[in-house]
Amino acid sequence: MRILFIVLLSVIYSCQGVSQTMEGRWKGDLEASGKKIPLLFAISKENNWTVKMKSPSQAQMDFNMDSVSVNGDSIFIKSSALGLSFAGKLQESGEAIVGKYSQRGFTAPLTLTRYEGEKAERRTQQPMNPLPYESKQVAFTNDRDEVRLAGTMTQPAQPGKYPAVILVSGSGPQNRNSEVFGHKPFEVIADYLTRKGIVVLRYDDRGVAESTGSFVKSNIGDFSRDAMAALSFIKRQDKVDSTRLGIIGHSEGGLISLLLAGQHIPDLKFAVSLAGPSVAIDSLMVLQLYHVGKSQGMSEADLSQARTINRKNFEIVKSEIPAPEALNQLMKNTGALTGTSEELRKEFQVMVLEPYRYFLRIDPVPFIRRINIPLLAVFGEKDIQVPAIENQASLSANLPANAQSRIKTYPSLNHLMQPAKTGALDEYYEIETTIEPQLLEDISKWILGMKN
Repeated sequence: MRILFIVLLSVIYSCQGVSQTMEGRWKGDLEASGKKIPLLFAISKENNWTVKMKSPSQAQMDFNMDSVSVNGDSIFIKSSALGLSFAGKLQESGEAIVGKYSQRGFTAPLTLTRYEGEKAERRTQQPMNPLPYESKQVAFTNDRDEVRLAGTMTQPAQPGKYPAVILVSGSGPQNRNSEVFGHKPFEVIADYLTRKGIVVLRYDDRGVAESTGSFVKSNIGDFSRDAMAALSFIKRQDKVDSTRLGIIGHSEGGLISLLLAGQHIPDLKFAVSLAGPSVAIDSLMVLQLYHVGKSQGMSEADLSQARTINRKNFEIVKSEIPAPEALNQLMKNTGALTGTSEELRKEFQVMVLEPYRYFLRIDPVPFIRRINIPLLAVFGEKDIQVPAIENQASLSANLPANAQSRIKTYPSLNHLMQPAKTGALDEYYEIETTIEPQLLEDISKWILGMKN
């Protein structure tokens, strides 16, 4: 699942001192677990001092610091929501701020230096105007949940009836382009498929951008109903051939495509799962944490110990134990490795929220065994979030035979379906390619070759 958390910060600025020399753009590399994490800061002063921070290798959004204090050549900034702070001192040259960065118990030195601005990321597949197809801003409603979903529908300009797909995003609040790390994979997919003669609908998740509702209070069942509302909407469009209507889901969206296909949704005629989990979710999370830890250089002894603790943690979370008792058990189970702390308790509080517990209880295997429509399932050999070996094996063992179904693992792709060297999370931002071109071609050929 995509590791991305979008936090709404309250903005409360304080101001001490009158120095203007702090103003400007600053950058520094934070060293953690043997890796360098670039951090960017924009410091400005109008009536009050304000600071925005970005970690471009992790997320493409600015975080407003909710406390900023400047006194002479010293600055202190803090984000309560992110649990981080930075205290630094401007050097005599005015070209560096030397200080200490802290976040949730982690502390490290951090030196910031001035820079002119961010380099524009090379995203070579980004669609450019003019487009050879029609693009419409649309909205539809999930009537059961009273949620209005806003999106973009792209369709061939020529008259006719065409196959159509909806795009369903992975975990975390996503806009209609599934935008992450400067990439817009759903816009790239929509552009490619529409040029090939396929109608595509992509939409903002509930509670995101122009869609109503609450994301944080929703679970995968709610998101599945949003997908069904999208199917119902696109089915009614003039240029859509309702006998060739499908879903393309990535990661958690791929899981949704498997769940809906296994429930025999009437409007759904085919499904595409891109890095979709095909094993029980609690088992997937244990696998995911193992592979992520390994990519970050953890020893096999530490990985083995962590896996035992994680497996027990997920058993607790997926159980019916009331949340307060589950939280206490998580703290007790993990304390032997990490010691207990208030920060750890805050992390575990997220795990005992009902939407996460609902997600962790899901086992897609019974749904996979009931799929009776063509399925294209794709995995990346370098995916460390939905590891290919275990997930492809489960899907292959449980998917009913269908002459049009295909299961394929691409040898060099990561979780975002990019050509990767290692599959590590910090590569996502660095890779110029948004999605492997051969995969786009394979998806379009499979859809257009579908037989009723």
